[in-house]
Amino acid sequence: MDKLIRQDADAIAAAMEAYASQKGPMSRSGANLVAQLPTPGLETGEDLAELTTLLQSGVSDSHSMSKAFMQSHESFVHSILTSPSEATGCYIAIPGFAGPTGDGWMAPPPPGQENYLTLTLLLAHPLSRGSVHVTSSSISPSAVAIDPKYLAHPLDLEIMARHLRFAEKIATTEPLASHLVAGGKRNPSAPPAGSFADLNVAKDYLRKTAVGAHHFTGTCSMMPKDLGGVVDAQLRVHGCRNLRVCDASIIPLTPRTNPQATVYGVAEHAARMIRAGL
Repeated sequence: MDKLIRQDADAIAAAMEAYASQKGPMSRSGANLVAQLPTPGLETGEDLAELTTLLQSGVSDSHSMSKAFMQSHESFVHSILTSPSEATGCYIAIPGFAGPTGDGWMAPPPPGQENYLTLTLLLAHPLSRGSVHVTSSSISPSAVAIDPKYLAHPLDLEIMARHLRFAEKIATTEPLASHLVAGGKRNPSAPPAGSFADLNVAKDYLRKTAVGAHHFTGTCSMMPKDLGGVVDAQLRVHGCRNLRVCDASIIPLTPRTNPQATVYGVAEHAARMIRAGL
């Protein structure tokens, strides 16, 4: 993918020729290698005991959701985190350089002819919850204040650090290790190879580099009003007539997978409900 991103003429020509036969890199996404994995370390009694203590001491940091909902949310996520089979992290392998710029766009690969491999981690069920507030009556993006509060809940950082440690172990273990240059280049801000064995180092790295995946959900949650919900089971806004919300904002808990298919399902369901009421 690096040569294509660099607009190498020969690489583009070869990709276009393959695409004519529905093959090659242009016939698929740039990220086709995905794994949904449970919390690493649960197989050892020491890690499990430590995680259990953290789960019991986790403190919610939310002024926008009801206490009852936050307790339900934490109970659900805790059951996932301690399961040996339920995924808490999504690993994406990209055959090329992938990294964000300061403004959230994708950064191009460094100049030259080197090839890269990128491992990206996503937190499957974050406990941190942000806020969205209207700040002006004008219709413009600046009239909305968005604070995602990434990693505000201590458990999110703890779980993601464990996945980061495991990702580095994957990169240094066969069969992947032999495909990477020993002592090769890493993310410029990353510590030396092997450093993530120390969870404190992994946490510090995440605090400095973690970014959002733009899969926002829950700002108009489908829940009872007394739990902090905005819409009912028919997607109607509480206290309003003939007003429905139909997008990812009605999903109270972020789904484990990319939410696109879930949004399609919400739209189809809403269309059926609206049509039935005509």
